[in-house]
Amino acid sequence: MLQTPPAQASDGLFRAPISIALSSDIRPFADRIIDYYDDRNPRTGFSVQETSAPQAMRRFCAGQASEAVQVAALPRRMWRSEARRCDSNNVAFVEHVMGAQAMVILASKETPAFNLDLGTLYRAISGSIVVTGEPATRWRQLDSRLPDAPIRILLPARSGGLRNLLDEAGLQVGCQRVSAVRAIADTTARVAACIRLRGDGLVVESADAAGMIADLASAAPGTIALLPRDAMESAAGPYSVISIDGVQPTLRAIWDGSYPLARHFHIYARQGASVSPDLYGFVLTASSRSFTQPGGTFDGMGLILPLAGDSAPVPARPQNGALGRVENMAGEAAAKAQAAAQSAWSGVLTLAGSVAGLFRSDSLGDMTQSALQENKDLTRLLELAGFDLIRIEREGRFLPALTAIFERRRELSDVERGLLESESARIAQSAGDSASHLKLAVIDDLLDVAQEGRFQVDEIAVDFTLLPGLRYTLVPVAVQR
Repeated sequence: MLQTPPAQASDGLFRAPISIALSSDIRPFADRIIDYYDDRNPRTGFSVQETSAPQAMRRFCAGQASEAVQVAALPRRMWRSEARRCDSNNVAFVEHVMGAQAMVILASKETPAFNLDLGTLYRAISGSIVVTGEPATRWRQLDSRLPDAPIRILLPARSGGLRNLLDEAGLQVGCQRVSAVRAIADTTARVAACIRLRGDGLVVESADAAGMIADLASAAPGTIALLPRDAMESAAGPYSVISIDGVQPTLRAIWDGSYPLARHFHIYARQGASVSPDLYGFVLTASSRSFTQPGGTFDGMGLILPLAGDSAPVPARPQNGALGRVENMAGEAAAKAQAAAQSAWSGVLTLAGSVAGLFRSDSLGDMTQSALQENKDLTRLLELAGFDLIRIEREGRFLPALTAIFERRRELSDVERGLLESESARIAQSAGDSASHLKLAVIDDLLDVAQEGRFQVDEIAVDFTLLPGLRYTLVPVAVQR
């Protein structure tokens, strides 16, 4: 922890330092703001603790003043669950987006432009997944649409923040598309499998972006380099820009969140009557023209500044009730969990909805596919939440009903929880119908209750019945093991 003692003002009084919790990736940018403000306000002290993003938000939203910090700086947006924690502790705050960071993939001049999805990128880089007994050595072995050229990949060294971006936004997301990795129950082992590099020499790490660009200029076909986006502006010589999940790394795509290998740096600061003027001054400094305009203090650090005219470059933070609540089950869940603390628990999720698909065929397989297709956003969210579909059951002959049993296979890593929340938000934005909002609300409730430790969710049953309308209930029940 960096500790600057409280400074003595001209009136003999001491100012309390501004307490900041931040992650290592955002530290260089936060230090620039601290130095800039400290040079102009020498009476202000700072207490800076470097920690993980979730831990920084736990301290920021803490209800006990002795545990709380005034500022949290993160390489991502606040999670929905973190916003609720702040709300429950009556912590009001302001949010400022410092800028964005993005990684681009450039291919050597002899390599035609192509599209890589994150799952394929993971399989090309990974030392955990093999094809026919050996890791793939040519791009076409991974996907028939890719060039028939040898795989060679230049990566930034692990010591830099850009590598963390690749690990979290690229590899840990891409590995979720590989069933063998999703099946690993232990979170630590799964994350290790996601970020482990192949060791056959086809992946080369370098801390020198300029050297990687020079290498790329004369590299053989099939060579790609993962570089900071500003390197794309300065790279000399012909090269191809690789699309990721079908998206090019334009500034607009980086800011609207559609480009996968990008993240936004956020500052959260407490507000209220007890907040000192120094804290307000610090936040105003971070949002001043010196830090938000080209040629300013962040110049040369690879930070992508907000686009002109973008007052809100990322979606507003989630608020309580944004998706609605199916039913307030927290009290019931807590009471039952306390009454049977040693029991395992499961969530039983029932759906009553569309009947057309169930009458199309008497075949269980056809009915199953129809029902799951109509509820694919729900099953996708359950999969991201760590649940796997393990069986389908059918009941009734004249009024058939389907029950899909999902079993919890794993705990979520921090990256997976963020991916789940971003996917929930994407579905909510793309499908405004009430059914989608109900499904998202169920997942929201499920994560809230499980995260608070009220009960452990081990299994979910989704019942597809013939009742009209769409209805969800989520009830905790004891599981007999």
